[in-house]
Amino acid sequence: MILKTVRLCALALLCLAAAAGSAFPDGQAPARPKESCPLQTAMHEARVLTPRLDVAAGEDGFVEMRIEPAPGNDFYVSALADVLRQPENAAVDILPGFPKLRFRADVPGEYLLEVRVTLLSKSSCGGVKARELTREKVTVTVR
Repeated sequence: MILKTVRLCALALLCLAAAAGSAFPDGQAPARPKESCPLQTAMHEARVLTPRLDVAAGEDGFVEMRIEPAPGNDFYVSALADVLRQPENAAVDILPGFPKLRFRADVPGEYLLEVRVTLLSKSSCGGVKARELTREKVTVTVR
């Protein structure tokens, strides 16, 4: 209740100041930063540790990834893969995850995946920021 009263008082003061000409002494609103909740990940780098996989048909293969330095508890990691090339009539099952992404296929042949690792942050100001750290190709041979 007190917070609601404070908000109403602040709103009333802003309305009074606006009616008098400006809510800011010099008539200019203060400059806003470019991003009020920036995702600062310039120091993080991701890489795929297994650029080639060799698995039996119907068996699980794992694409391993790493981020250095390891992100803190305020970050989430998304690791997704798209199938760019596969044998005809092949069924591919990908379970996204980090630090391992699971791949399974039922038809022998060569598969080409594109793996994307993205660092996510949910800020206190209600938004979500994301930064793609890597996008790498992985070749999978299913025998």
